[in-house]
Amino acid sequence: MATSKNTVFTWSRDITTDLITLYEGQPVLYVTRLKEYKNKNKRAEAVSYMQEQLQEKYPMMCATLSNGDVLKKIHTLRTQYLKEVGVCKKFLVSGASAEAYKPKLWCFDMLNFLSEGDPVRDSQSNLELTVSNVTNLMIATELKKIEDRKTVQQLKRKFFNAIMDAQLHE
Repeated sequence: MATSKNTVFTWSRDITTDLITLYEGQPVLYVTRLKEYKNKNKRAEAVSYMQEQLQEKYPMMCATLSNGDVLKKIHTLRTQYLKEVGVCKKFLVSGASAEAYKPKLWCFDMLNFLSEGDPVRDSQSNLELTVSNVTNLMIATELKKIEDRKTVQQLKRKFFNAIMDAQLHE
């Protein structure tokens, strides 16, 4: 991660682990439903706090660490985490068990707090919900179930008749 055009900040696993711990303590950076999430100054304060804490804990290794480095690392971690979540979801959709895929990201479990950041919103219908609409929908659903049962019964009858015909002709 570049701190300027000539120097590059190298993230060790220990520093990254501490960054993740600090990041989890700053929900203003990842919980989008918070009012403060939309406040740039609050987010900038949170990033500055994280940078200061890392520089305090690792004075020699983090001497050149900038807010930009922290932001880039957070973005990278979040991107890697969401990519792994996407792969896990694809495995589940394909019918594989949840244990079939083990995330490759070493800090995947540490980043699970990010999943609360963007909650899935309930969908809203643009159809007017009236008693008659609901009643019609319920009737249509029941009719479909009855039709499906009749189709199954017809198929069973045809299959049974075919077996009986085959036995008679033997």
